[in-house]
Amino acid sequence: MTTERFSFLLPTGGRRAAEVSAGESVATLLAREGFDVHIHDLTRPEIGIAAVKAIVPGLAHVKPRHGTLQRRAGTDAVMPGTPGRPLLVL
Repeated sequence: MTTERFSFLLPTGGRRAAEVSAGESVATLLAREGFDVHIHDLTRPEIGIAAVKAIVPGLAHVKPRHGTLQRRAGTDAVMPGTPGRPLLVL
């Protein structure tokens, strides 16, 4: 296998993982918005790609997922894409 055929997989520059702390960047942005942020650094130095897992109590995905309807039960929340329709919990 040659790198000519798969040149899109080769690094093209940019900043190295050691130069940018992704965890600090995410935490700073979320803390600025008033969220409590818990960060776990998942970066593997041998690969060189910065990765973090951020847990933010109270922050939910914009699309409903398993369990979100139960968490929103009893509120005036409406499901995205259905204006004015209250959530129905079965």
